[in-house]
Amino acid sequence: MIGAHCCGVWESLLDAADIAVAETVAKTEAQFYSKEVAGIPVEINLPRLIEEGRVTELSASLEDIASISSIFEGNDRVELHPGEMESLALIHSNNADGRLFCTADAVAIQALAMLGLSEQGTALETVLTSTGLQRSLSSQYTDEYFQRLIRKGQERRMMGEGVPH
Repeated sequence: MIGAHCCGVWESLLDAADIAVAETVAKTEAQFYSKEVAGIPVEINLPRLIEEGRVTELSASLEDIASISSIFEGNDRVELHPGEMESLALIHSNNADGRLFCTADAVAIQALAMLGLSEQGTALETVLTSTGLQRSLSSQYTDEYFQRLIRKGQERRMMGEGVPH
């Protein structure tokens, strides 16, 4: 979402894709981003977009969030923000309605792979290409970056971190 704002395609992406966000992102995390703080061209107003039906809000159960938290508990190398934790809980519990997890957060991408859910994530570059909105992007939004971190997360899973094989 931040990447789409930064490269000026957010409004077009709203029309071209089925976008959903975790409740935590909609109600708390997105409130901290503004053009002054994050350098994005417009304010993020997810509650309004949800009310208008342009974005879907998904909520994970406390049990599903606790499950993800317990998987990574004690792992100092996996510190997930609440929105990422809830998003991963939605994917892990099959409550994302078939949607893919799109993020540029390195730890969240690795955590996705450590959960054995690599195929359920995607880079912003892939989303933009599939919707005809492709453009030049910073490296953290590219498929190459995303896949490199997926491989790193898969290696960590093979070494015993995350969900066992």
